Amino acid sequence: MIDNMIIIDYIKSLSDVFGIANLSDDKERLINNYGDDICKYPYAIAIGHRMKEEIINKIPLTYNDDKLAKEYQDEYFNSHKRVLKISEKIGNFIKNNGYHAIVLGVKGNNKEIKLKKPFSNKASAHISGVG
Repeated sequence: MIDNMIIIDYIKSLSDVFGIANLSDDKERLINNYGDDICKYPYAIAIGHRMKEEIINKIPLTYNDDKLAKEYQDEYFNSHKRVLKISEKIGNFIKNNGYHAIVLGVKGNNKEIKLKKPFSNKASAHISGVG
């Protein structure tokens, strides 16, 4: 196993913003909402990756322009794909360094754990202090 700072440096190198949520800090509420499996892993890593600024700046114009609305929608879903790829790299890095890890997709689930409902990305971001 390696020093946790190496993992943190790796996460920093891939994401624009991140936070590490200590799930034991809110264990009872999390178990009530999501079931026992949510705390099978003691930490959740919330990551963020910037969307293309030139598209974000046009959001107010999307209400009256279908082409711009489609451009924003495409960027929104592509950003999800980018975050998933980053998450998979981080998960593999953690596993390759002797720890257990799973990646929850954008919908907040993974077949390796059974949850009452999908784990909210917003919840992990909130607990970690980044959202």
